Amino acid sequence: MLRGDLLVVLATCVSLAAARRSPQADSTEKWLKSINTRYSDNVFEDALLDVPDLIRKYRYPVEVHSVTTEDGYILELHRIPHGRDANNVPNQKKPVVFILHGMTTSSADYVIMGPGRGLAYILAEEGFDVWIVVTTTLGDTSDWILTLN
Repeated sequence: MLRGDLLVVLATCVSLAAARRSPQADSTEKWLKSINTRYSDNVFEDALLDVPDLIRKYRYPVEVHSVTTEDGYILELHRIPHGRDANNVPNQKKPVVFILHGMTTSSADYVIMGPGRGLAYILAEEGFDVWIVVTTTLGDTSDWILTLN
């Protein structure tokens, strides 16, 4: 019987020790919260929006333009003509910035982090006329003519 009681006491002590909060828990939680600050607070919601809708969501002006290249490729451009908080007056003489994403990225890379963090928003707030060139598409590719020329 003593042996059974000893096992119950031992199991209780182990359970209590396991249920205690780790000494590093507070610093771990603080660290986890700090790494998330570089992303928009609504990163999952934002990920479901296309780029123009994402820009509109944060109350920035946005224009969508289509440009056809000499070889028939249609590029889409997203323009943020001015900032939302600072430099928020349309001005024809603003310096223009063209942003072109890399091969394995998209135009969303420049806005997904949200205002104050995304490059396109930062540039607009600093007084630039921001044009984001979109070279990728998820649309109909049946009209594409791909050659090695």
